[in-house]
Amino acid sequence: SQANADTFIQSVSGKLDELNLTTPITPIFPSIEFVNHELREGNYFFAEIKRDGVMLFTTNRYELEEQREFSPEEAQEKAQRYFDDWFESANDFYRIANSELSIDKLKTAAFNLHQAAERYYGAIQLVFTGNKPKTHDIEILGKLAKALDMEFAKVFPRATVQERQRFSLLKRAYVEARYNIDYKISKEDLEYLSGRVKMLRDLTDQICKKKIMSFTE
Repeated sequence: SQANADTFIQSVSGKLDELNLTTPITPIFPSIEFVNHELREGNYFFAEIKRDGVMLFTTNRYELEEQREFSPEEAQEKAQRYFDDWFESANDFYRIANSELSIDKLKTAAFNLHQAAERYYGAIQLVFTGNKPKTHDIEILGKLAKALDMEFAKVFPRATVQERQRFSLLKRAYVEARYNIDYKISKEDLEYLSGRVKMLRDLTDQICKKKIMSFTE
């Protein structure tokens, strides 16, 4: 299940964090069928992995397929389409969340703020890799974004107890804001989190546009 996959990713990521490596490493776990499909489709992220990656272990049961070559212009166009779709969708959720916050519909505001954050992270992954992990966990998505650009580490600081508690409220909102009658979040917490998601929006806009331009530079 996706919940088990998320738990496994968190476990492996936690062990990597304990190593205190200079360069952050965030694992991904796509199936061989998915990778080969993406290679056939010309996914530039997996093409780079096949070209430059180092195989650490193999059972020789599977082979990576030949990738379809994309021109820089085609890769740029594909990344731009991903960005336009996901970034605008995230903006819609962000506007709805702030509208609900203004009339004290706090639970639905929390859910939609989570959706905005998730879709900004989705835009980042799709622009940089052509692939969005099948998870709603914004902690995992945040680590993946940070691995692509360390600027994203600034979005949700968790140095203090209050920062960690507020991030947890947003992370849990995807399920609990809809289904848990005991889920509570204050207007003050939401105003703070809205400001953090605004930072995520601005960084996503800036960094993704720079990445899109890089395809043809």
